[in-house]
Amino acid sequence: MSAAVTKRQFLIAFIVIIAAGLVTWLMISNREQPSKKAPEQTSHSVTVVAAQPQTLRIPLATQGVVEPRTRIRLLPEVNGKIISAAPAWVNGGFFHKGDVMLRIEDHAYQNQLSKARATLAQAQSTLTQEKALAYVAEKEWQQRDNKPENEASRDLALRKPQLEAARQQVASARTDVASAEIALAKTRIRAPFDGIVSNKATDIGQVVSPGQLLAEFSAIDWVEVRVPLTERQRALLQLPGLTDSSPIEAHVNYITADTRHSFTGQLVRTEAMLDEVTKVLYGVIRIADPYGLSEDRPAELPIGAFVEVDVISRELNGVITIAQRLLRSGNRVWVADSDNRLQQRTVELLPVRGETVYVAGGLKTDDRIITSSIVDAHEGTVVDVIMDDKAEP
Repeated sequence: MSAAVTKRQFLIAFIVIIAAGLVTWLMISNREQPSKKAPEQTSHSVTVVAAQPQTLRIPLATQGVVEPRTRIRLLPEVNGKIISAAPAWVNGGFFHKGDVMLRIEDHAYQNQLSKARATLAQAQSTLTQEKALAYVAEKEWQQRDNKPENEASRDLALRKPQLEAARQQVASARTDVASAEIALAKTRIRAPFDGIVSNKATDIGQVVSPGQLLAEFSAIDWVEVRVPLTERQRALLQLPGLTDSSPIEAHVNYITADTRHSFTGQLVRTEAMLDEVTKVLYGVIRIADPYGLSEDRPAELPIGAFVEVDVISRELNGVITIAQRLLRSGNRVWVADSDNRLQQRTVELLPVRGETVYVAGGLKTDDRIITSSIVDAHEGTVVDVIMDDKAEP
């Protein structure tokens, strides 16, 4: 009984499968075929501008860090305790040339000067006496009948050795006075030039000795930026030589959180030797008055700031200027040829940065550069060309 039921179930399942397959085949066979349409030809309209070579001076991009033209270590030349300091004796404090920054206790040096002056007065008194004695001796010599012929005897009789010794004592005493005055003056630590303090190491109450570090002092009448120049950039510059000091114009850009500050500088010299590893030549950009001491500035150019520098090239012929947005990957530019078909040109770019691109090769005069956006562009596509004479490339 169970075997008959199983056989009947198997037969029913088989019939259902055959029926489902038949229905599926009928549905696929009777499906409507989609109509085949010819592809539509899309016409592109593009705006173009003619390439015009020019003679230009272009900005060559490099970068560097602002450094002081001079940085020295302030060292005392006398012993003593620091008894006073200027209010600006702090890291970042500014001093004009000649300003007193620190005072060292000077009692001992005042005493030395007083003693030296007393010694000088004594030597001058001795010299005066010797001059008087020499005058009397000369008068007596002239009245003698039997004058010795020996020159040494005559000089001794006229007190010439004593007079010369007195003169030398005066000269020595004057030197001692000058030395004492210099030592006294050195108890006042003065700014050697306009500059700012950094790495301050001493303050009031500390006893110092010659050669001990007081602080570092950096000049700020002008600053310098050391920038690398590649071989390609050097070929576009007329660099100053060892005996030629003709500067090259440069623009220094200091970028803060949301502002770009520009300063005018000059490339005044090169280091004349290539870097052993990178083979670049370092040039030195000079920027005057970075802190606005002699004229008001909207911003300062602080020492240690990282800056972008554009060094202005010599005059270059045949340069074509285009917008950076028109440059495709692989340094390619879309142009429309004489048959109004799209073509891509690989161009040679000069080493600059920014929204302007300078093309040195790959484009010709009056090449029609496409300035409008192109959707699904392919080389050889026919386009409708609209010349825009007012637009800049």
